Amino acid sequence: GSRERRAWRVMAAGTFLAASGVLVTGVLLASGINIPAFGPVDIFFIGTYVALVLAVTLLARAETEGRDWSLTLLDALIGGLALIALLWSTFEERLVTVLDRAPVWEWTVALVYPVVDVIAIVALMILVMRRSTFHWDVRLLFIALTLIFQGTADLLFLESGLGNSFQ
Repeated sequence: GSRERRAWRVMAAGTFLAASGVLVTGVLLASGINIPAFGPVDIFFIGTYVALVLAVTLLARAETEGRDWSLTLLDALIGGLALIALLWSTFEERLVTVLDRAPVWEWTVALVYPVVDVIAIVALMILVMRRSTFHWDVRLLFIALTLIFQGTADLLFLESGLGNSFQ
């Protein structure tokens, strides 16, 4: 329906936002401007996550008749909290040591990424639980794989990029 089309358009807008961020970063670097690994340019990429979460949530809400949204949200939040606990226990020691090498504003931006990764995964969990028509949709498989790779890359770049320039 129209709600589903709107959700896919929002996802496309998020993809455009990410591409714009890559272009701006490339132009700044080619111009010789030294930019921090985490800083103002990240607004493009964080905006991409917001668009992704919004799109996935719109897909989950496209067919809401006869379903209890609050129970689905509670289930997904429990899964999200478990994921946060797993990530923190895995990366806590390494993250605490790298936080010292960057100013507070930079690691604040850097720590937004793991948070939005978890929010995006929770949104995807909500979609899978809410929409039986999407349980076996290949597009969701690609979104899930993308989130896994992106989340892993975010955590690795958080560790290696914090306190360094993007170059």
